[in-house]
Formats: sequence, structure tokens, C-alpha cells
Amino acid sequence: MFNLWSIIGAILHLVFGLFSTSPQIDNAMLCVFAYQDLNRNGINDNEPPLPNVKLTLRDDKNTIVGQLLTAESPRCFENIPIGTYQLWAENGPYRVLSPLMQTLTIAEESQVIELAAIASNTPSANEICISVFEDLNQNGVQDATEGLVGNVDVWLLSDDVIIGTQLTQPDEPTCFVGLEEGAYQIKIPPTRRHQMTTRSDAAPTFVGVGNRFSISFGLVLLEAFHEDALLPDAKPNIGKLTLDTETRLLLAIMGSGVVILLMLGVGSIAFALWRRK
Repeated sequence: MFNLWSIIGAILHLVFGLFSTSPQIDNAMLCVFAYQDLNRNGINDNEPPLPNVKLTLRDDKNTIVGQLLTAESPRCFENIPIGTYQLWAENGPYRVLSPLMQTLTIAEESQVIELAAIASNTPSANEICISVFEDLNQNGVQDATEGLVGNVDVWLLSDDVIIGTQLTQPDEPTCFVGLEEGAYQIKIPPTRRHQMTTRSDAAPTFVGVGNRFSISFGLVLLEAFHEDALLPDAKPNIGKLTLDTETRLLLAIMGSGVVILLMLGVGSIAFALWRRK
């Protein structure tokens, strides 16, 4: 004979189990929408779609699960098992602003990912291009016969902090690219190889994007820019012992000290002989 309470408990467990157990999801759908992030804030502000962005979905074993191109509306990878995936986006006639690779955990029946990108005809970030010319007549202006000088250090600063350095090229301007909106400083540090005939700094400020500053600096060379060039204080003096300024100063101080000690010694001896008399 069955226990009545055991039967009632089994029935209640079955009933509540039916209500509390959610359906298990074996496969899901990942949808992707690419939009033109015109204001570059990383948020879709009802901005137009960007079709034909190539996407690749790989599983945790780096196996390609599927590929597709974005469209005017979200495109989806369908019937993919629950798990962890990598979504790869490729640059083309556009530039993806979101990370080119995103690791995603698919745990819902449907999931939508938005990608920020810009079309190739959309103004890109700002840039500063620098030309340094050899100002032979020292008039501060690049004349037709005055070419560019290579291997000159150029610093890019923001809020007085160096954020980039480059060496100039002898055949084309040198550019800092991908700069955000804001104020910057360009500086050419002083060296013993050149003397500026123009200012050695500039302070461009960008408002918006898609802008370019072209800045020219003039200088005269004090030493030729080649591998065997020697600085003025580093020329060889064959057959003679040469000392730098610090060593000469130290020897002079030591010599003065020796002379003072000798004078004190001689004075002490003379004073002692005088007192004996």
C-alpha cells in the first residue's frame, strides 16, 4: 500500500517542476548590423547602415562557423550552438571603428551586435605634415632651389607631453596621422647639427575631423648629415692627448689644492724656525 503523502509529494514535485523548468536552448542566432558612425562616438545615433562589411565567425577551436556581408538591415548567423565565439570584421573600402575581433558568449536564443564603421569617402581623422628645408640664403622661406632635409627629429606634443616622434624625410613631408580633435604642439629640438632660420615650434588646433595642417621649418646645417659626420667638439686630434672640459677643471682644482698645501707647509716651517731664534 502506497503512502498517501508520498503520492501527493510526487505529484506536487512534478507540477512545480513543469512550471519552474525553462526550455533548454541548443541553437541560437547571432545578428550583426554595421552602421556609419559619422560622429565617431561609438554609439548608433540612428545613423545610416554600412553594407558589405565582411564578417567571419569562428568558434573556440578557431574553426570558421560562417561568413557574411552586412546589409541595410541586420544579417544573421543562424543555428549556431550555444558557446563562445570570435567575430572578425575586415577593413575594405571602409574603416571599422569597433574592434576588428570581438569575443562573444552566445547564451540567448537571439543576439544582435552593432559595428561602428565609416565609409572610405567619409573624412578621416586629422593629420599634421612637416617639411624641413635647408634654408641656404637664410631668408626663412623655402626657395625653388632649397630641398628638404632628412633625419631631423620632430616631436608631437599634447598638453606639453610628447605623444609621438618622427624623423623627417629628404623627399616628402613627414606626417602624424590619426589625430583626434584638439590642440597639439610641434617642436624641433635643438642640436649642434643645425641652426633654425624659422621658428622651431608650431601649435595647430583641430576642430572636427578630416583636417590637415602642413607646416614648414627652415634651418642651416652645421654638420653634414652622413654617417661619418663628427660634431665640432668631437674631431680627432691624432698624436695629442686631449681632455674634455670637466677633466681640465678637475685637474685645475686639484693643482690649486696642492699649491695651497705646499704654501701652508712652507709657511709652517718658516714660522717654526723664526720662533727658535
